[in-house]
Amino acid sequence: AKRKRISTMSTGATRFRFICSELNAPPEFVEVVGKRLLGLRERNENGSAVSAKRPNLQKIVEFMADAFVRCTRHANLVLLVLDDVQWMDDMSWRVVQAVFERGENVLILCGSRPPSSNPLSVDPEFWNDLQG
Repeated sequence: AKRKRISTMSTGATRFRFICSELNAPPEFVEVVGKRLLGLRERNENGSAVSAKRPNLQKIVEFMADAFVRCTRHANLVLLVLDDVQWMDDMSWRVVQAVFERGENVLILCGSRPPSSNPLSVDPEFWNDLQG
């Protein structure tokens, strides 16, 4: 007798949608993280993939920063350590900057190769703020 295999993708997609719903995540977050990064696919009634409009990346940045701040609000101090920041992309820097601006208890420690030989994709004003 063959066993019916339960799809972990389906279970994972259901869990992901539930968590996003609980956190009041914007549709853009679900689109980019769920579909593009995790490979989760929404299907409509006839089984075809649901098409999505271009995501608003700023909403994703704001949601991720707010979620981080909410989840760490109870701590006296949060140390956010980032290594090899020379490899971070612009959107990642935007999230870090939003956490820096919104978090009252966050200390950010960045490690990188020398910026003179490995330019950073970070806003120069924000980089100066991080350096204190």
